[in-house]
Amino acid sequence: MKELFDLPLRKVIELAASGEPTPGGGSISALAGCLGLSMTAMVGHLTSGKNTALEEEVKEVTGAAQDLITKLEIMIELDIAAFTEFMATYRLPRNTPEEKKAREEAKQKAFKKATDVPLETAVILLEALTLTRKMSHIGSKMAISDVGVAAHLCAGALEAVLLCVDINLPLIKEEAYVAYARAQKENLVSAAQKLKAEILTTVQDRLR
Repeated sequence: MKELFDLPLRKVIELAASGEPTPGGGSISALAGCLGLSMTAMVGHLTSGKNTALEEEVKEVTGAAQDLITKLEIMIELDIAAFTEFMATYRLPRNTPEEKKAREEAKQKAFKKATDVPLETAVILLEALTLTRKMSHIGSKMAISDVGVAAHLCAGALEAVLLCVDINLPLIKEEAYVAYARAQKENLVSAAQKLKAEILTTVQDRLR
């Protein structure tokens, strides 16, 4: 399959709605984050040239948002690859004790990778919310509602992608890793909710 970003939008939706296992929840969450960031970047472009005192900051935030879109594009493909590897471990032979041991080790490694990818995606989405908070203060008032859209999409994408962590953790036997992943997830969700609330408060204040 071509990389998701190289496909027409209609085809992406068709694939996501089909019986194919990929693109699944992790990839679609990251894609939703890309759409949210596109609004942050759009507001930046619409603001550029309107206020010379803020021009440098506006351009910096806009460029950073576009960089994060590129990072999320990579995470989409990594998510698909991680799931493919995850499924491949179930097809490994298990006829001898040695094969069973190798199979279980491969599964555990794949489970962790399938958890690491959504956690990394969530970290990027938290960066997206940080940038969007900046844009909520400096973006053009004429497009400020789109900053709110960005906040909703990026925060929703972050919480959504972390469901991939929830489904994988019961399969992982390493208790220290499970505790680490759970703590990181909780911290990411808490920080995202706070940022989203701050952004939406600023947006509503500027809409008045």
